[in-house]
Amino acid sequence: MGRGGWFPKGGGQVLAAGFAEVIQKHDGQIRSRVEVSRIALEGGRVAGVVLSTGETIAAPVVISNIDIKKTYRDLIGKENLPRATRLQVATWRMAPPVINAFFGIDHDVSNAPNSNHFVIPNWDRARNLHALATMKSDLLVGRRRSVHDWVSDYAANIPAYVQTSTRRDPSHGASAPQGSAAFEAQTMAPSNPRLWGLDPEEIADGRYRRNPRYQEIKEKVTDAMLARIEVAYPGASAKVEWAELATPMTQSRYTDSTAGNAMGLEPRIGQYGFGRPRSATVVPGLFVAGTSTAWGPGTQGAMVSGVKAAGAVLQRDLVRDIRAGRVMVDRSRLAPWNAGFDPLEATRMVGRDRSRSR
Repeated sequence: MGRGGWFPKGGGQVLAAGFAEVIQKHDGQIRSRVEVSRIALEGGRVAGVVLSTGETIAAPVVISNIDIKKTYRDLIGKENLPRATRLQVATWRMAPPVINAFFGIDHDVSNAPNSNHFVIPNWDRARNLHALATMKSDLLVGRRRSVHDWVSDYAANIPAYVQTSTRRDPSHGASAPQGSAAFEAQTMAPSNPRLWGLDPEEIADGRYRRNPRYQEIKEKVTDAMLARIEVAYPGASAKVEWAELATPMTQSRYTDSTAGNAMGLEPRIGQYGFGRPRSATVVPGLFVAGTSTAWGPGTQGAMVSGVKAAGAVLQRDLVRDIRAGRVMVDRSRLAPWNAGFDPLEATRMVGRDRSRSR
């Protein structure tokens, strides 16, 4: 960390575009907008997946990178697990959800430090471990608090991680127009629907998006995240052209994660290191990847977990191969990316029928 972190040229989307091209150019298939209803088992081992449409895709191996609890509980089924695994799954605690506020701002960052910022608005609430624990309980649990009291306290005091991808890679023209920048503020948030002015039923059927109380709370939280950006980039808050807030409900809607968490299992004693699942599971043929595995949360942990899962299937140390510089693709099949390559456009329609989506 002292030497800084690497950032992919062209933004994080280039990773998805590259992976998609490798898969498809090597006779793999990507299918999006399909839902797996369960993992099929025969004789106690994996036999494939069953889609919500009823279609069955036969496969001797399945790698699941969805929510770890839902993999076992919903796709495998508790009745198909050993008693010890059932008990372990029942005791797993998921990390708190995060919210991501995205802004397009008419603010030049070309001369700003190429750095991330952690903005703490109230140091009295972070002066020691006891104060931090109290703040966590007040802002992320919020028991016996009114919605108004919670959101006012949250907006005034929650710390936030602030960054701009435009400054990270000034040559990435698709990030923002010249002289403007894309900003993001991220922080933890409570999963309790009540604090967001919602009933659980509204989340399940999607009605939450039209709830005026929820929209009002979103606006207050968005304003709070913009205030954190203003601390790191003075003058930016007055020049907002576009804003979007992803809440725990957004995480649940798009990733089907337990209580909207984005970091998998909570990193706590008993759930870290050897306390986290590795690639192979107790179900023959089932492997897991993602932020709940032993390689930790975050982008890097999730990506390493995918390499480890593939290595476990192949019974090869792929990390060692990669570090040794081994190339495992046929480069002649890959098209060169010219200066105008748009990784978002390249992945937008992957796995979908283009003729139906126009």
